[in-house]
Amino acid sequence: MVSICGGDEDNDMSLAVKRPHPLADDEHLSALLSSLDGGLVRFGDEGYDTARLGTVWSQDVCKGDARKAFSPETHPTETWNLDSCGLPAAIATVADVADVQACVKYCAASGELLAVAGGRHSHKCMVFGSFVVDLQRLRSATFEERDAQGYLVCGGGALNGDAHKALDGTGFMMTLGHHPGTGLGGLVQQGGHGPCEKTMGLSIDALHEAEVVLADGTLKICS
Repeated sequence: MVSICGGDEDNDMSLAVKRPHPLADDEHLSALLSSLDGGLVRFGDEGYDTARLGTVWSQDVCKGDARKAFSPETHPTETWNLDSCGLPAAIATVADVADVQACVKYCAASGELLAVAGGRHSHKCMVFGSFVVDLQRLRSATFEERDAQGYLVCGGGALNGDAHKALDGTGFMMTLGHHPGTGLGGLVQQGGHGPCEKTMGLSIDALHEAEVVLADGTLKICS
C-alpha cells in the first residue's frame, strides 16, 4: 500500500510505503536455505526489484521475423499486471522440482503465505507479504512423438510462445492462447481458450499427465 503524506510549507511530498514483514531467521528458514539450489531474495535485498518485476520485452525483438526466435533469452518472463503487483516478503527462483517441494514445505512449517509466479499474468502471483515461488527457471517446452501420438512436455514456467515454438513444424497442434507471454500452467488449469478450441476443445482437454506438488510438499504424478 502506498500513501501520500502531506509536505511542508514548500509543498514537498513524500511517499510512505507499507513494507512486508521480514522472514523469521529460524530453523525453518535455515532448512530451506541449506537445500535450495535456486536463489532467494528478500524485500530490501539487491536484485529484489528485478525478481519481482521480471524483464520487459524489447519491442525490436517482438516484431517481424525476430518473433520466430522465441526463447527465455529473447522473450524473458515479465510481470504483466503491474497494477496488482504487490511487495512479497521473499521470492525464491526455484531450479527444480525439489526446490518447489522445499519451498512449499517451508511455507507449511512457517505459516508464510505462498504465491506462485508462472507466466505472471495472474493478479495473485506477487501478493503483498507473500513467499513467492518463481518458476521462470523451469521454463521449457519440448515435443515428443510416441506410437504416432504427439506429446508436448512443459516445465512449470513454460509460456504460450514456448509451446507454439515447440509444436511448429511437427504436424501436431492443440488449443493454445493468443498471447505468447501467458503461462501454460494458468492457461490449462483455467480451461484454456484459443483459435483451435472449436475443433480441438479447450487446452485442458489435451492434458495427459501432470507433476503436482501438494500442500505438504509431497510430489504426485496425476493422469
